[in-house]
Formats: sequence, C-alpha cells, structure tokens
Amino acid sequence: ETMPQAPAAFEVVDEGQTITTPLAQFTTTYTYGNDAYDDSFSIENVQGDFLGECGVGISESIGTDLPKNVTALEIWLFDKNDIRTVTKVLMSDHAFFDDALKAKLAPKGEPILARENETIVLETATLIINAEIKEMQYGTGTLPPQSFFERITIELSAWSKESGAVEADASASDALDY
Repeated sequence: ETMPQAPAAFEVVDEGQTITTPLAQFTTTYTYGNDAYDDSFSIENVQGDFLGECGVGISESIGTDLPKNVTALEIWLFDKNDIRTVTKVLMSDHAFFDDALKAKLAPKGEPILARENETIVLETATLIINAEIKEMQYGTGTLPPQSFFERITIELSAWSKESGAVEADASASDALDY
C-alpha cells in the first residue's frame, strides 16, 4: 500500500504560459489474488476543500477459479459539482475483442483497451483525471491468452479545471509580500 502523495499546487511561469501541477497524484496497483481490490482517493484543493474522489476497482472476472481472473477494471471519477460519476472500463485484450463480454460491460462505462503507457482521460464538470498505465502483466494458465491481469499499476493525476482559482491565490499571496 503506497500512501497517496498530494503535492501542493504551484505555478511555473515560462514564456507567458502558466503550467500548474496536478492537485494530487495517486498510484494504485492491482495484483492477482487481491479479490477485494477497490482503491479510492479523495481529491482536495490547496485549501483542503473536498472536490471529489477517484478510484480503481474490479469490474469483471472470467472463469470460476478463486482467486478471481480479473479481465476488466473500472476507473471512476466523482465530482461533487457534477451529478454523474464518470467511469471507464479498462479491458484485457481478450475482453475488448470478445463481443459478448464487451456488450455485458458496456453499461458500466466506455470500454478502453488496456495498454502499457496508455493514458486514459476522465473528465467531469470541474475535474480532469489522467490515468496512466505504468506497468501491466497478463496472467498465464488454462484461460485464453491475454485474458486476465497478473498485475497492473495505474497512476492517477487529478487536475482542477478552475485554473483561474490558482492564479487568484498566487496574486493574493503576492500582495502580502511587502
């Protein structure tokens, strides 16, 4: 279990462009055998106000074995300023190209084929999450190839769309520098 790091937002002004760091970054790893895998993280602004939550959990497994053979994960983003929670379903190669399985999972969210170094974007009214697949390994055995995850690590970066608020904070603190 890694503790979530929440770096304070700061600005780097470079040639007139404002670059902001994410409000928070979280790393989560699913490992085969963790049937209760369901990670969630709170998203807060620099002042500590709650903005929403994001997370990753098991969406679907195949076969009847225990531990589960996880073929799809759900990445979700909840924004307290948005009525709907956005969910994307991260699928193994097998699940993505299996029409019946893909159709079964369709109501849960947009299907995404899991690929190492891929970045999945989730967007709500005021928040954006970039979910980058840092590392991914498929399990092997009697099931079809590339059908379940042995291990997958995802880094979630949370951004606020209200970048104006960040600039306002910066000018307010500048006013205090006599």
